[in-house]
Amino acid sequence: MWGQIQEKVNNGWFVPSRAEWSAFGGELGISEDSSNEKYYGNFGLSLCYWSSSQNSANSAWDAFFNIGYMTKYNVNSYYYVRLSATF
Repeated sequence: MWGQIQEKVNNGWFVPSRAEWSAFGGELGISEDSSNEKYYGNFGLSLCYWSSSQNSANSAWDAFFNIGYMTKYNVNSYYYVRLSATF
């Protein structure tokens, strides 16, 4: 998977940082509440994504839309990666 990501990075894509994921969720008003029209699932988002921000050599920050905040997990954990680009 990281080889595929590197190929995309070479074409201008990137893994969002912790701050970028927070700004994204905040700007759109994304909610973890399924009764809210801005529920994360309505945006086609999964419950969590890796950020590019490391906490330590063994952990990095994740954006958890199902609980509404960022948290850190071991880099060996299985979560989604979603690439971004600026145009």
